[in-house]
Amino acid sequence: MKLKKVSASEVFRELLLGQMGTKSIKSVLDRIEKMSKDEKLEAARIKKFPATYKELFEDKDIKWFKTELSSETDFINKIFDSGGFMQPLGIKHSDFVKQYNSGKMGFNHKKSIDKVRKNLFERPRVIVLTTDMKEFVIYDGGHRALAFILEGKNIPVYLGKKSSFKCFKI
Repeated sequence: MKLKKVSASEVFRELLLGQMGTKSIKSVLDRIEKMSKDEKLEAARIKKFPATYKELFEDKDIKWFKTELSSETDFINKIFDSGGFMQPLGIKHSDFVKQYNSGKMGFNHKKSIDKVRKNLFERPRVIVLTTDMKEFVIYDGGHRALAFILEGKNIPVYLGKKSSFKCFKI
C-alpha cells in the first residue's frame, strides 16, 4: 500500500465535500473556503460531536494519508456518530454486501450506492481510521466504499492512523 502523507485540513475539506455534494467540485470547494469554522462544522454534520472533531482534525497524534484500499478490505463500524448507514455498531461491510445482493437493503441506501456505482470517481475519498493497518473503520463514505467493493475496484481513501481512538465505541 502506497501512503502519501496529507494534512488534517485536507481531509476535513474532503469530509465537507462529501457532505455538501459533488455536482461541481470546484464550486463546492469555493463555497467551503468562504465558510466560517462553525458553518463548516454544521455542513460536515459533526457539530454535535466536538470531541470527535477535535480528535480527528486537531489532534497532532493522528497521521493522515492519501491511499487506496483493496475492495477485499472488510470494514467494521466502531463509531457511534458515523452516520445512519453505518450506525449499527459491529456490523461489517461484508454484511452490507450480502444485504445489497439479497435485496434486503433499504431502498434509499441501495439508491445511493447505485448512483455512485454509475460514476466511480475518486472524490470525495472515503475517510477511514485504523490503529494497526489491519482493521479499518469507515468514518465517512460508507455508501461510496460499498459501491467500489461491489465493482471490485480499489477504494480511494484518506486513512487516519493513531494508536487508539476515543471515538471508537467497541
